[in-house]
Amino acid sequence: MSLLYVAAPRTNPTNPLAPKKYYLQSKIRGHKSYRSILNTAAKNITANPKEIDLAVNAWLDAMFSALEDGFSVEMEGFGTFSTSIKSEGVATEEEATPAKLKNISMSFRVKPEVRQKVNNFKLEKYIPGGTL
Repeated sequence: MSLLYVAAPRTNPTNPLAPKKYYLQSKIRGHKSYRSILNTAAKNITANPKEIDLAVNAWLDAMFSALEDGFSVEMEGFGTFSTSIKSEGVATEEEATPAKLKNISMSFRVKPEVRQKVNNFKLEKYIPGGTL
């Protein structure tokens, strides 16, 4: 199987009168549930889907605990999870308190070798009415 794409026209935001250019845009085939991914993974190892689910959830709990404790979390061979804080700007350091918090977000930085693997995915042009 390959990654589907469409050629999508876009206007230049700095020059709306310029001719549109076409850019590749991925076309999603559909949705795979967590359960279906567990079942697929279980076909390749000796663990059953429930055991994989328990392991994934235990890992996620440990990861969130480490993130909450202020650590970044590296998933070897995949990338690094970390957090960042957004808050209101205030005039003095004393005013910079958790009450000024807007949100805490989690980010993921993919490893270069993973990015390279994704960049080597095979592409196939999506044809409306064709098979997804």
